[in-house]
Amino acid sequence: MFSTGVIGVELPMTLIKKGVDEIELQDNGGNALARSMMTTDTRTKEAAVTVNLGGAEVNISGVAKGSGMIHPNMATMLCFVATDANVEQDYLRSILPDIADSTLNMLESMETPVPTIA
Repeated sequence: MFSTGVIGVELPMTLIKKGVDEIELQDNGGNALARSMMTTDTRTKEAAVTVNLGGAEVNISGVAKGSGMIHPNMATMLCFVATDANVEQDYLRSILPDIADSTLNMLESMETPVPTIA
C-alpha cells in the first residue's frame, strides 16, 4: 500500500480492499493505473518505450504521482517502473539507489521526507 495522502489520516481500507480484489493485469493498463493515482493532479505522469536490448525487443514503462503539499520543501513521490526485460532482480536493486538519487530525488529541489526504495 502506497499513499501520498495526509500523514496520520487512515485510508478507507474497505474501499481499497474492494478495489484490490477487482484488479486485473492488462497489457494496456498503464494509463488506468496513472489515472487511478490522480488526486488534484491535472494530468497523468506516464511513459512507455520499446527498445532493442542485446538483440531482444523489451518494454519499459513507468507511472508516477507526486505531492508537494506537505511542506514547501518536502515532497512525496510514488513512481512505479515495470519491464519485461530478461534482467536479474538483484542487478536492478543494485542500480536503483543511484538512479533515484540522480533523478527522483532531484525534482524541483525538494527532498523526500522518508526516502524508501522498494
